[in-house]
Amino acid sequence: MHEQEIIDRILTDNGRNLDSLAGALSYLLRYEKINTVKFDRTGKTPDETVSEILQLYQI
Repeated sequence: MHEQEIIDRILTDNGRNLDSLAGALSYLLRYEKINTVKFDRTGKTPDETVSEILQLYQI
């Protein structure tokens, strides 16, 4: 996920505040270093993301 996407989501979520934003951004670099498959959901619907996952695992 891109930094701007995180910012946009947190700022539009009424249950979160600027502390949530700072925490999420601090974890971003850590997540990038983890050896896992990552899906960029920026601008995608949940169905599009699910399709990508299913396609990757050929389900």
